[in-house]
Amino acid sequence: MNTLFDINQGFEVGAGDRVLAVSSLSFDLCVYDIFGLLAASGTVVIPKAIATPDPADWLALMMQERVTIWDC
Repeated sequence: MNTLFDINQGFEVGAGDRVLAVSSLSFDLCVYDIFGLLAASGTVVIPKAIATPDPADWLALMMQERVTIWDC
């Protein structure tokens, strides 16, 4: 929790922020994608799960959902 709060404070993450959660749930970075943004009252945007991720789809989703944070 200390790390999540430190990142949120250091980067001034707040309720208006939105993260594109592309990290696998088995990867340690997903902890911030989910809990860091929720702790700041932000929004977690999750792309469709497909066998071969398409960065062009991610870009379109980022623009559509007004994503402000990329954590990878």
